[in-house]
Amino acid sequence: MAKSLVRLYISANLATDEILELSGKSYNYLINVMRKRLGDEVVVFNSQNGEFITSIRQITKKSLTLEITALSKEKVEIRRHLTLAFSPLKGDNNSLIIQKATELGINQITPVLTDRTIVRSINNEKLLSIAIEAAEQSERVDLPDILQPVGLSKLFDNKYDLAIFCDEQERNASIFDVLDKDFCAILVLVGPEGGFTDNEREFLLSKQEVRAVCLNHNILRAETAVISAISVVQSFFL
Repeated sequence: MAKSLVRLYISANLATDEILELSGKSYNYLINVMRKRLGDEVVVFNSQNGEFITSIRQITKKSLTLEITALSKEKVEIRRHLTLAFSPLKGDNNSLIIQKATELGINQITPVLTDRTIVRSINNEKLLSIAIEAAEQSERVDLPDILQPVGLSKLFDNKYDLAIFCDEQERNASIFDVLDKDFCAILVLVGPEGGFTDNEREFLLSKQEVRAVCLNHNILRAETAVISAISVVQSFFL
């Protein structure tokens, strides 16, 4: 597949020889922004079916028709499930975290509410749109699941082989020290600006699966910590 081909996330069922009718934002993007014409190829994908090559067969004033001609990538079989839990931040930082977590291959994103969390709600529709755009640009085939915010204790209703607690008070253990190639379910937890309270830290360290790690001897911004931690985890499993 040529890297120059436009990629488009399509939630509808995808299969070779199927016909897709696009309108609205997708039509505007392909025709008015990317200047696609009859016969041009477009890549479409989703988590359920994989990635396909299509060809533009018809264009009208408000819609276009794509014919799926070939499978280019099989759907992703998840062998290792990586969850990111982060405390929602102010401004555009949540969007940055979703974008980079998607590019870096996180499977699930869970906003977690702590005592020092300032932003208590998120716009899931907006964050999903950012994840889709990041997947389109990074040639990722699947999308991360973006969940509604939960409390810190609720986060551990799920079972993990390892929960990586990015702790500014830890000065010795690194992520590489706590990872194991056999781990299949891993949580990366980054707290709010200002860090976790003493009670929250005590709660986390009481969990058998939790390991506190040091990312850097400098104090990192929360969004920097997210990118750093995910990158190290993913590099370990390359």
